[in-house]
Amino acid sequence: APLFQSAGYYNPVMGIIEPSPTYTFFYAWPSVLLLSWLALVWRAYDRGGAAPSLETLSLYALTLILPFTGPLIPGVIAVGLLTSAGYGFRQIARHNHETSVVSMRAKLPLHHWIAIALIGVLGAYSLYLGTLSTEQQDSFGLWGRYQKLPAGLWKMLTNKPGLSILILGILLQFGLLRWLQVEARRPWAKQEVRFLLVVILLYLLLIPLGGYRDYRPDVVRRDTLQPVLLILFYLWGRSSLLLFKSARVKAAHILPALGLLLLFTIADLTEVGHLSCQERTLRAMSKSEEDTIAISPDCRILTWPAIPGQDTRLSGELLVMWGILDEGQRFKYED
Repeated sequence: APLFQSAGYYNPVMGIIEPSPTYTFFYAWPSVLLLSWLALVWRAYDRGGAAPSLETLSLYALTLILPFTGPLIPGVIAVGLLTSAGYGFRQIARHNHETSVVSMRAKLPLHHWIAIALIGVLGAYSLYLGTLSTEQQDSFGLWGRYQKLPAGLWKMLTNKPGLSILILGILLQFGLLRWLQVEARRPWAKQEVRFLLVVILLYLLLIPLGGYRDYRPDVVRRDTLQPVLLILFYLWGRSSLLLFKSARVKAAHILPALGLLLLFTIADLTEVGHLSCQERTLRAMSKSEEDTIAISPDCRILTWPAIPGQDTRLSGELLVMWGILDEGQRFKYED
């Protein structure tokens, strides 16, 4: 949980919990649903047999909903299926064809394979719908967006070092696991870790295809990187658990993990109970009797920041519905 960085110092580079409710429902919530879908598939795969009816019903409900829940999910679906297909073909090529295919079919019930195919088709359709977005801008062509990608990633790693610290923590723990010769590391590193690293690479290469937005000038940001962040969190967490469970573990071996947790906990401390400028402004607006209330542009109310001449009519109507403003009252930003 400390890695989520809900509102602390490292939130701009690795925050999972967005300050904006709409962004939370566009990014974090779809990720929860996707992880739930993966959990249902994994449970059936691990069980190696038929799944309970409730799980199957939940799987199909998520299959129909997921591709249309957020802007990142279709891309994650595409990358995940392509990587899984490549891994499957690799397994078939390395072993007897008939034996491998029968083994893969036996691992999952037929209706789970149908759900996987269906989510792939719906994900592709959702990607197509994304190309029709009215927010698409031609400021930078495809090659221009790919040129911006390395600079954007470098900013994410250097502007605030939270992400760099996390990556260094992962590398340190992998080094400790190798030095301690923890046996559980080898099959995990050869299968899951390699698979997830390929997913990260393909996902990063897919990001520029999503178009350019003036509010996301560097193409990548913590919101578009959320699948990568979740994978990094998993790699750090799993390697930490392997260290903790190692028979040869000593205090010095787990200190880096505990130190990193302490660092991110302190960095995420915020004055939640402190009166925000928005709350003070709303209280002042509720007591004002002026028809047009002028407020400071340094504290935006229900509007995006730093947009000159922004229309506040709809925001004012919402404040009337909430009982903060009276009918006929409106607000504007001071010049």
